[in-house]
Amino acid sequence: MKKHIIILILCIISINILFAQRRSVSKHNVSFYGGFGLSTLQYQVEGGNQKFGIGGNAGISYTHMLSSQWGINTGVEASFLNTQCNMNTLISERLENGSEGEFVFKATHTDYNETQKVSYLSIPVSVLYKTQVPTAFYGIAGAKLGFPINCKYKGSGNLTTSGFFEFENQEYKNMPEHGFGVYNNVGGDAKLEMNINLSISVEGGVEWELSNKWSLRTGIYLDYGLMDIRNGNKNKQLVEYQGSSPSEFAYNSLIYTDRVKKVNTLGTGIKINIVRK
Repeated sequence: MKKHIIILILCIISINILFAQRRSVSKHNVSFYGGFGLSTLQYQVEGGNQKFGIGGNAGISYTHMLSSQWGINTGVEASFLNTQCNMNTLISERLENGSEGEFVFKATHTDYNETQKVSYLSIPVSVLYKTQVPTAFYGIAGAKLGFPINCKYKGSGNLTTSGFFEFENQEYKNMPEHGFGVYNNVGGDAKLEMNINLSISVEGGVEWELSNKWSLRTGIYLDYGLMDIRNGNKNKQLVEYQGSSPSEFAYNSLIYTDRVKKVNTLGTGIKINIVRK
């Protein structure tokens, strides 16, 4: 009986040594991956509601294995984020200059809805750890530096405008040639100016060995942006009066108004990696 136990122990030790040696042969791993889940801009809008969107990421990574368990990882990744926000009512007033002199331009938005779609191209730098058994558990932690590649928004709502002239003590309405009137289903549809994004990233799951050269990783991930990614003036009006063309307005995204204080990125979901060892 003791002899059988000793033989079993020696077999287990031998198998572990073989797997450790087998994994230490290749120091250069390349993986192709995709992630899907919650992928959104994260912010709070005063007087409105923000809804998280669905998106994901895809990329290629290179891992240099320092040992059978530890590695350093980098690569290139594209991420796709979607967000929607809405406001029942938004009222703004701003002093303007028109052909008739100085006046207060009043704008009231109702039933306003806006979507934002943002894409980043990122370079991740992270550390990989995995166990040495045939079905390995793995974990990845690091940071990503992202560069905006395609950022845009589209808004729509009902708008009512008027002009109050203090020297006359008179408020003018229903004068569309002067930019005062009622406009339905109007809003901006343009690019968003975004900054470089720095985010922390963690991932964990199970690696399944398919062959000597290929393995499959399935796991979950979390990417959290550390900075406000808005670029430029963050105190704009949703609609701007244009003195040179008062019947045509300039529109801005809601995230560039004083109703939003900070915008960062958030992504979490499932990830699948195909690894070439």
